[in-house]
Amino acid sequence: MKYWWISIVLLCRPISGLAQEAEGDFWQEEVPSLEEEDILRRQSHYRININTASLEEWMSLPGASIDFIQAVLVYRKHHQFQSIYELQIIEGADLEWLKQVKRRLVCNNDQLDISATRREMLVRFKPDLYGRKGFSDTGESAFLGKAIQQYWRYHDARKQWDWGLSVEQDAGESWQRGPDHVGMFVRYRPGQTLKSVVLGDYQLSLGQGLLTRNTRQIISGAIGDGLVSWNGILPLASANEYLFNRGIALEYQLESWQFITAFSRRKLDGRFKEEGGYTLYQSGLHRNRSELAYRKSISEQKLMQRIAWSLGTYQMGLNLVWNSLSKATEASGVSFDYKYQGNKIYTYGEFLLRSKKEWEALHGVLYSMRIVDLHWRWFGTSHQRQSTLTLNFPLKRKQILSLRWQKEKQYAPSYRLQIPGELSSFWLTGPIPNWIKLKGSWRLAYETQYRDQSGNQETIKVIQYHRWLRARLHFHLLDNEEWRLDYRFEWVKHEVQSIAKTGQLNYLQLSYALKDWSLFLRYTLFQTADYDTRLYAYEQDLPYVFSVPLFYGKGQRLALMAKKKFKRYTCVGKWTLTAFPEIKESGSGADSYAGKVLHQFSLQFSCSW
Repeated sequence: MKYWWISIVLLCRPISGLAQEAEGDFWQEEVPSLEEEDILRRQSHYRININTASLEEWMSLPGASIDFIQAVLVYRKHHQFQSIYELQIIEGADLEWLKQVKRRLVCNNDQLDISATRREMLVRFKPDLYGRKGFSDTGESAFLGKAIQQYWRYHDARKQWDWGLSVEQDAGESWQRGPDHVGMFVRYRPGQTLKSVVLGDYQLSLGQGLLTRNTRQIISGAIGDGLVSWNGILPLASANEYLFNRGIALEYQLESWQFITAFSRRKLDGRFKEEGGYTLYQSGLHRNRSELAYRKSISEQKLMQRIAWSLGTYQMGLNLVWNSLSKATEASGVSFDYKYQGNKIYTYGEFLLRSKKEWEALHGVLYSMRIVDLHWRWFGTSHQRQSTLTLNFPLKRKQILSLRWQKEKQYAPSYRLQIPGELSSFWLTGPIPNWIKLKGSWRLAYETQYRDQSGNQETIKVIQYHRWLRARLHFHLLDNEEWRLDYRFEWVKHEVQSIAKTGQLNYLQLSYALKDWSLFLRYTLFQTADYDTRLYAYEQDLPYVFSVPLFYGKGQRLALMAKKKFKRYTCVGKWTLTAFPEIKESGSGADSYAGKVLHQFSLQFSCSW
């Protein structure tokens, strides 16, 4: 976790947008859940380095899937992992299984070894090839800068000290006032008692996240499972202009006691409304006079404290946050959290009190049996409730069935049934070379959901019943040490009020990797009827950049990425072309652009020594 912050340096915005579905979503690959928690506990003393582990070491993990492990080894040929959390985006990743085994994983990256002097410099350029309206407009909406996004970062680690600096400039932002966003931190880790001191930009997690994240993230499933939550301080110097604190943070450890104290003060983009309340803008864009009018107009101050006590597998914590936003105090509160881990059971929870009438609570239980793994989670506030029950049925370390039941206070229950499977591997014989290998996987999923379509109407509720049927086939047509060829077909059917619509996606992907350079090529055909039949497919991108394009409408996409290493230097470039034959104009306002064929290009240089 030392450098988890690096893996979230920049979120790439693909052609059709960026989509990140929480709780693994339907289209996160899933592999078997853990059969026996006590097996993992007995082996917990042995940790696996995800950057060097062999196939045999990976398969020693209970519930490991051979397809997922092979995908990890292929992905590792292109670049080293920066964090164990990067495993979540690998094809075949099962988030629940990763949460179970993450305590046995470690990410020791030679390029990020802080035990000795290490330095890294990174430069990224992304020209705007869309031809957005703002670059040709006049008046308040006209962009003031050049049509190129730039990102610069430097990191220096010297034993107990490390520091980082980042500079970010979006396409259309002017350099007249200097760089649009500058991030910096200095961290000192002296020993076991005073674990960490961070001055500058940092991220902070307390308890299960009720104090540091919003209700919408929890309801959508973005947090709250209790297994990925961490409590501590992470230094940050990235292109992100919103999700961080700026000030000073200290972490102490006295035997079984943990103390975290942090203070933050920074400026936010936003405005206060005449009728009361305020609006915050999280895009970080300051390209024209309209966007500059709200730049850093709200002052935020936060004081955060955590006191935690642990004894064996028990842990309890008390968290306090005071948050002031210029004219009003917001999101202040006190919370109590707990965790307990037994041989086959794991419980977690947190209760938050913001005022006499405003409260939030989160409780969950994971229980592993021989034939079923159960995960129950309840989240509630003073205004709404949500219960979720997930059942996974493993058979010989292979998940054969997954069932999720979810109930919100004002709606009937929603269901999700998922049946994964694998196509048996076989070797072709005869005149065909024996390194040509055919294997694959399939998946069927069925989901129901109730939606409130009443909008702003408070007296009349319009509830619609939605159903989805999804199917996927994925084949590895060729797989050896250098070459890999994949094909995927994906289909979805959405039905509401007896009206059914469908969407489908096909892609062919070729990967080639040698010691000093690698190549990635993917061609995608997609056709969807509407937004409810949209599809996602993870796509390789530059190091530290994660891309999950959303495929909506009718069109095709070609993606090409090449990477070359020169001793200490690495150069990576990616070019994409997306064609929409039925769309003449996309976007809105100053971000609108015309044309049926859209191009993107990114170039990144890095050097470590």
